[in-house]
Amino acid sequence: MFRTIAVRAAAVIIFTGLAFAWPDSSAKASSTEYPAAYPTFPVTVNGMAIDQLHNPYPLLLYRNITYFPMTWDYTSALGLTVTWNEQTGLSLDKNEMCAPLKQTLSAQTNNRSDSLVAIPVPFPVKVNGSLIDNSQERYPVLLYNNITYFPMTWRFTSEAFNWQTTWDDVRGYSIQSCERQAREASLQRDALNAANGGQLAMKDEWVYMNPLRSGGGSHSLVKAKLDGSDRMELSADNALSINVVGDWLYYIVSEPSKPNEIYKIRTDGTGRTLVSDTDGEQLWVLDGYMYFLRYAGRQPSGTGDTAQVQGRVGIFRMSIDGSNEQQLLADPAVLGFYMYGGQVYFRTMEDGKNKLYAMR
Repeated sequence: MFRTIAVRAAAVIIFTGLAFAWPDSSAKASSTEYPAAYPTFPVTVNGMAIDQLHNPYPLLLYRNITYFPMTWDYTSALGLTVTWNEQTGLSLDKNEMCAPLKQTLSAQTNNRSDSLVAIPVPFPVKVNGSLIDNSQERYPVLLYNNITYFPMTWRFTSEAFNWQTTWDDVRGYSIQSCERQAREASLQRDALNAANGGQLAMKDEWVYMNPLRSGGGSHSLVKAKLDGSDRMELSADNALSINVVGDWLYYIVSEPSKPNEIYKIRTDGTGRTLVSDTDGEQLWVLDGYMYFLRYAGRQPSGTGDTAQVQGRVGIFRMSIDGSNEQQLLADPAVLGFYMYGGQVYFRTMEDGKNKLYAMR
């Protein structure tokens, strides 16, 4: 028999071994035991990997279906509202907000060879207001170590909660539960594109690219649908470091006869404008600023005499209209940089060694 402790702020559904009255059917259900195991494959929620080894509430596997503990941290990350009372039992409802996944880890490790036994929950369970018949479920809601565990079947993940789930033998099982986290993945994709030269950029169903840049032929900035259709030339520029910001593309034009200048053009091919004639490379456009590396040999006048310094000068930024330029880092040893999460990560060559630094 069980007593329920409802923790409002923590909202963790926990059951202790003290007395709690349930109908006769619950006694029968609680006597049924189901063998379970720990998943041996990676599991991620909104891109964050779950530490199964040190988690006091580890995921379970029953009949090859992954089960999640209905703790506050997991339900918040999955975008679920959990309510409980002694009369109606447990209710899970989909909402549109997901919190970042928090993991409270323990120094004690879970023994993967342990024999695990769970039982069906001895109380009613509703999903989006509909009562499920747990006794008829092939993958019932379970109780393990006094914690409610919910099955991640297609019926619930896709149809009831509208999550995106994927599986493969290498990456394991992944759940994307909220669009906000999907946007974070999009930002990571854009950052990786910029870090690798910005040869193409994506937004919605369009790809913007300079397809012949490395082929030695005539260059152009073009756009096309994801399937290659509706191809259109936007300009004849040899575009590098392509960034998509709203309805504009920001990029560097690389020509042998002049410095690498920063241009912008609308995504429909109109409004091509010179933003800055600075000699830059590795352009990143983020939060209203353009970040770039600058060469020493062809700096605009008024920035100081650095002609004697060869190669790059350091990391600069300016507003997206070309104003308010400032130098963030003066270091000719910088080879490249990467921006994410409010930090600038940059690589240098010093004393014959590659070194990695970070700054705000």
